[in-house]
Amino acid sequence: MSYRRLSKAWRQPECAAIRSRLQPAPFSGAFKEAPLMFRILLFALGAVIAACVAAYFFSGRQRYLSWAWRLFAGGLAAGVLFFAVLIVKRLI
Repeated sequence: MSYRRLSKAWRQPECAAIRSRLQPAPFSGAFKEAPLMFRILLFALGAVIAACVAAYFFSGRQRYLSWAWRLFAGGLAAGVLFFAVLIVKRLI
């Protein structure tokens, strides 16, 4: 069967249900902007962690280093949760 025949048969109305299941669902507006917002928040989190580490090096106070560690752990947990939601959404 040639490609032309296959594509013509594929466009028939009885194949519409199969086509709709094979094509990915369109993203809503919130999910289109999610990766960009995630990158911006990730960059801001990295900047704050770097500022905490720099403050520790300049002042020698242990609390800045503990803040940096807590921010890193919280950001890591938020990232894992974010990607888990994306994977679950992709599976559903």
